[in-house]
Amino acid sequence: MASVQDNNSISAELSSKLWYEAKQNLSNEEQEYIRDFYGDEGDNHGIVNDVLRTAKEKQKEAEDKNWTFKRSDGRVVVVREIFSKIVDSIAKFQGAVDFLVSMDASGHSALPWAGVKFLLSVAVKDSQKWGSVIAGMEFVTREISYYGIFEVIYLRRKFSATKELSDALVQAYTKCVERFLGTAFSLDENLSGIVSAIKSERDDIERLRGIIDGQHQKANQDKLVGLLNDLAAPMEIMAMQLTDVKDELGEMHSEMKAKTKADELPKIYAHLQPGKVTNYETKVGNLTPGTATWILRNGTFTEWLEGKTPVLFVCGGPGTGKSHLSTKVIDYLRKTPLEASRRQNRVGYYYFKDGDRNTRSVLTALCAIVYQIAAEDEIYRMHATQICDRSPNFAMATCGTVWNDFLAAEYGATSDNQLFLVFDGIDEAEREDFAEFLKLLSRSALQSIRIQILLVGRPEMNSIIRERFVKSPFDTIEVSSKVNIDDVRKFSQARYDEFIKVPKTLKGLRHKVTETLTEKADGMFLWVDLIYKEELQDILSPMKLKEVLGKLPEGGLTNLYDRIFLRVERDNGPAKHLALQELFSWAAYFKEPLSLFYLNEILHLSIENQYSDAEVILETCASLFILVKTGEVLLEESNRSETETQGADHAHKDAGHNEGRDNAEPELEENYDHENYDDDENYDDENEMAEMAEADEQHRNRQRDIFVHLRHASLGDYLRRADLKPTAILLGAKQGEVHVVVTVLQIVCKGADAPQELWLYLMANFLGQLGSLDCSIVSEADTKLIIGYLHEIFTSEALGRHIAKFHKTAEGYPLLGDGRGNFSFGLNTGQQNDNYLIIRQWLRKAQDTGLIKLDSEISNWARQTLDDSLKLLVPLVKTCISEWLVCKADGFELYWRFRFVWQCILSTDLVPPVPQRDTIVLMNDISDFDLINDTADFLGDNAFTFIAGLSKQQQTMEMHFVIAKTISYIYPGSGVAIAEYQKAIKMAQEQGSDDALKEFYLQQIVAYVDVELISANEHALEAIENYLKLDDSNAKVLACLGVVRIKNYDNKGAIENFQKSLELNKRDHEVGIALLRTLFRMKDYEGMMSQIEHYGVLLVGSWLRNSDNLVEHKEIMHAARTVNKVDIVIKCYEHEIQNIQLSDEDLKKVKDADPVKTAQKTLLYRTRRVAISSMFRVYLGWLYLEILGQPDEAFELWKTAFFQHSEFFNMGNLTSSQFATEFIPDFFALFSQLIYEKALDPDPEVAGRMIFHLEHLHRREKVFQELDKYPIGTGLGNANLLLARLYLKHGRKDEARKMLNDQFQSAIDILGDEIGWNDKFGYGALAALLFLNGQLEKAEVASSLKRFFEDGFDVEPKKRKDDALEHVQEKLDIDDAERKGGKGEGQQPPPDKQDDSVSTVSDNDDDDTWLKTVCAGGYTCENESRRIPYGATAYTCTTCANVNFCETCYDSLRKETGQRKLFVCSPSHDFIKTPPESLEKIKDQKITMNGKSISFVDWLAEVRKEWKTGLCFKS
Repeated sequence: MASVQDNNSISAELSSKLWYEAKQNLSNEEQEYIRDFYGDEGDNHGIVNDVLRTAKEKQKEAEDKNWTFKRSDGRVVVVREIFSKIVDSIAKFQGAVDFLVSMDASGHSALPWAGVKFLLSVAVKDSQKWGSVIAGMEFVTREISYYGIFEVIYLRRKFSATKELSDALVQAYTKCVERFLGTAFSLDENLSGIVSAIKSERDDIERLRGIIDGQHQKANQDKLVGLLNDLAAPMEIMAMQLTDVKDELGEMHSEMKAKTKADELPKIYAHLQPGKVTNYETKVGNLTPGTATWILRNGTFTEWLEGKTPVLFVCGGPGTGKSHLSTKVIDYLRKTPLEASRRQNRVGYYYFKDGDRNTRSVLTALCAIVYQIAAEDEIYRMHATQICDRSPNFAMATCGTVWNDFLAAEYGATSDNQLFLVFDGIDEAEREDFAEFLKLLSRSALQSIRIQILLVGRPEMNSIIRERFVKSPFDTIEVSSKVNIDDVRKFSQARYDEFIKVPKTLKGLRHKVTETLTEKADGMFLWVDLIYKEELQDILSPMKLKEVLGKLPEGGLTNLYDRIFLRVERDNGPAKHLALQELFSWAAYFKEPLSLFYLNEILHLSIENQYSDAEVILETCASLFILVKTGEVLLEESNRSETETQGADHAHKDAGHNEGRDNAEPELEENYDHENYDDDENYDDENEMAEMAEADEQHRNRQRDIFVHLRHASLGDYLRRADLKPTAILLGAKQGEVHVVVTVLQIVCKGADAPQELWLYLMANFLGQLGSLDCSIVSEADTKLIIGYLHEIFTSEALGRHIAKFHKTAEGYPLLGDGRGNFSFGLNTGQQNDNYLIIRQWLRKAQDTGLIKLDSEISNWARQTLDDSLKLLVPLVKTCISEWLVCKADGFELYWRFRFVWQCILSTDLVPPVPQRDTIVLMNDISDFDLINDTADFLGDNAFTFIAGLSKQQQTMEMHFVIAKTISYIYPGSGVAIAEYQKAIKMAQEQGSDDALKEFYLQQIVAYVDVELISANEHALEAIENYLKLDDSNAKVLACLGVVRIKNYDNKGAIENFQKSLELNKRDHEVGIALLRTLFRMKDYEGMMSQIEHYGVLLVGSWLRNSDNLVEHKEIMHAARTVNKVDIVIKCYEHEIQNIQLSDEDLKKVKDADPVKTAQKTLLYRTRRVAISSMFRVYLGWLYLEILGQPDEAFELWKTAFFQHSEFFNMGNLTSSQFATEFIPDFFALFSQLIYEKALDPDPEVAGRMIFHLEHLHRREKVFQELDKYPIGTGLGNANLLLARLYLKHGRKDEARKMLNDQFQSAIDILGDEIGWNDKFGYGALAALLFLNGQLEKAEVASSLKRFFEDGFDVEPKKRKDDALEHVQEKLDIDDAERKGGKGEGQQPPPDKQDDSVSTVSDNDDDDTWLKTVCAGGYTCENESRRIPYGATAYTCTTCANVNFCETCYDSLRKETGQRKLFVCSPSHDFIKTPPESLEKIKDQKITMNGKSISFVDWLAEVRKEWKTGLCFKS
């Protein structure tokens, strides 16, 4: 320790002089200003105490007298609030003073603190006169605190730069004394200038700090470690104070730790996999007004809130409103600051739900809470991202690792952030998981960390919690009728008004009913709810209603449920009893809620009644279940609800007008009735059978999207209780659970004979269901059944062949797990996988009971599996390998079959031990794992040929062909794939099989060439030439040759090949579109139109119908406009709008031997066809608006499409996700702009109607977003901004401001979420908002950031030009190298072909970073490139979404001149010019303007601060 003390003396000798040296640097006049400052260098602790006492006195005085002052900009400042911050800063510094004094390093502080005390005493005497001084004092106190700690850390280090650093500090202190403590009395109101002057010295200090940090880093580190060992607690206080000061100043965080933005939230999400969490806000809306507030006044709750008790348990019986209380507490904590501590607090919460296995895991709950906090707290998000690098991911994590790494470590005793955790429904969590979590908490020093925990659940959890918290502070609040009776009364009154049908004028009866129910409820809201729904709501007679009050069931929920089930049994005949048994068993015991579709399939299999419908049966006990709608059913309901709202609003706002009403559809319906029902005998039996099958499929589709939940957890308790006796509709205690498991296994073993959707669902879930069943309660007979089914699943060759098939659903591939669930058994180097343990548990049960001896085959299998678990999957794997190698499907199916084999084989001893480090990569993320090269480490070969070799089958050309196709799907053109193709081809040649050769060559070609993307690799030409030697009449091969010719710069030859291909197959849309696009890139627009005329409207329309690329539509429109032949394109679109009947080709595709599959395919094709026809109406409106400049025609088309025939909303699910993520949102924006333009009409009636239409469209967009699985920039649609503009124009300021604030917050959230790719949406929205708000300079910066935040910007013309040219040249060099591809010079395109023939087709132009800003919608730009070069001037429209102009096009728009009039925008719109003249550089997360730099983070903070000072918020 001697050396440390010596260093202290040295540093103290330096530091004690610094402030007084600063004082000596002042002039005589300046020293005169501070003559009244008093401070004893030897009493540093005392002066800080004096300052704190003075500040608190002045704070109270300011509060009592309500002092305020007005700034020069007119803003009124409350003095009390400034003093509050000053007190906080001083108090934080005081926490480190003892340590500073012990180091003899605080002498420096006496002078500045004396100055602060003196100014505080003087300034408050006239708050108006000294207002700016008081405001600046907040900054000064933080500066003094910061440098006090800074000196301790850096002046204690004896390095060459220490003296230089102390000199720099003297200069900073001089500025502080000179510019503020001194010149404050000159009444200089330029506070920001003073602050800037003081801050300006920090750059040099930071430079020296960096030098010291870099000198002998290891030595410094050792010394600091020693210091921490001796002074851990004070150093932690010091570190936290330093962090707090840096955070508040915003300088150290942004300048010392500046780094490139990373996708932090996605990284945290991928690491922790939090899943979908119930949002408390949805539950807040269900609270009865005025209820659940009593807990906030409870003394025990207050003590917990103040941190006196770290753990609080709120317990109550079923239905007593516990979840309502937790929701109220969450809402209160999130919205109410803690005045006692004035510290920032965060709230994490989780609702456990017994009926859904996905919401019962404590580990998932903790992961979800971490993600919640990270989504809201930028600093925590940064820390959590770093923790992800060292903490186990979800597959390997435990509650302990998540708690210790992400929560306890971040909210330690010195943390300035308070964390509140609310766990609701803890009795519904996995019991063992929760017991482990409590054990973890009991071992944690909860009193020493800043985490408060609220547990909410049933009383039976009390003993478990108390057992764990014997030595820890822990308290309980019991929810009973004593505390919640007023809430129950309010709830009963609300339910009376909702359900009772007797006259509302009978107030005495209402009082009698509500009071009776309140008294009998014993604090149970659920009891009241069920009584209204089951006993009272159907009573119409007031006298009978009064009479029934005396006959209500007593004894709580159990007796009430008994009564309800007796009624259900009585009201349903024997035919429905068995169905009800099944429904109640599956609802109570299956691990997650089932859809109506699955329940119906189960009913049909279990009770062999094909006519029972679960939905109809459930109506007889509707009060016991909740039907949750999802997907398209939810969309339809939202659409219907929104349309009804729109209709009601329209009737109210626009009486006498027919706008918005859909009169066409009723008329069509009446015509249909008239034409089709005159003669019941006149029908086509075959067509009607098809219609009936399709109607059935529609019904099934609807039921697929509706899930059945038990209404309340107490009902699940009732059905699962140990003393439940069997009845006609209930199986009894535990029998239901065993029945469900046995039925699941029975259906799985049916394989191909079971309904396939249900089979696949249960196959993916049977292990989890089996694991939830306590094998000790299962009878010997049922155990034998279960073991027999397991044996069949893992060893049956027939069932194995079915399992080996390609199984896919709309959600993905259910049998492919994530290393833990579904049908995954982990790696062969770790056999603690949950699924392995489940199987072993049941085999041991059978072995222990002697049942294993009953069947020798099963007995041997079970014994072998128990001896060596790696043998479990071997029979199934071998069957799957054989099935893969003989499969004749395409590469896509072969790949997914292989992937299932790969997953299973890694769990066996058929492969060498797999490195544990590769668990996730190997099991789940094959796309990022090289199965050819990376597997060599442990297989000694690539995965494909290794696994094929395990089959021990004779190598045939078909086997090599399968291997080659599988590899080519993910590695087209790889050496291994080519080798396998060559082996197959050689065998086919030896056998003289031309048919096989043609097939092999064709599959090679298909793997190497993509006609739709117009791409090909270097091996394609050889395969094509080999094929054409055998057959020169294959349309697909000729088309592929056309693509290869494009890549070889022979567009004319390509066109010839495309035409030859179309002569053989005119309906191939990929070839037709490729032909047109090639002509477009050659700028042969006349040729394009000639081809369209040649092939005709019907055929070209079918090509466009199959296109999901908007560029293809836009190119045809632009070409037609250029040569004045738009009419033929309009005819194509008009035809496709009406073309909703399935074509002959479609009917052939849907035909199947199974009528159910035929109906499924027919419905899918018909639904898709109608949606695409609806989309063509949108396309046609686009053509009229942007190509022809006819907005009225576009308006009518879009009004019909968006308000009446909105089937295209579902295009993202039916065709390509791009429709949901990009295309349809863009058309919402275009239609919003069109309506907005019409709303500017001076006629108030027209304007009002258009505002109504825009409001309608805004609601429709929300409906559409509910179906969007891939939201990008959600909440930033321009309808919000345009509506707000119109509201402001028409005096609806409150509505406008709310919309603007919501839009502003959404933009800020996107920019603060640390996800890089979506920042362009945030900056774009921010630019338009700031412009509307009159903050032009900030708007220009936001718009510039949208363009340059990724690639940067530099104002120097030469540097900008050189950078751009260098980037271009690099790209040209790369392209040139790719074109040469190793060919000789003689094979290069000749110079005379370098203009039109050499043009190649590519959709990737928009990815060029040097030209990435598209000008004027692309093809209307008069520049050749159609892009705005890097750094060039651009004009961004503040009305239109994503519309930018180069200078030439902007001039053309304004003057309406140029080659053609621009219809993508209006010359009357306002524009933002970028980059602005004051902008010099955007680089390294900083913006430099007029010589001053500011970080992105700080600039955004300024924007937030100044937002509400803009024009839109002026009164």
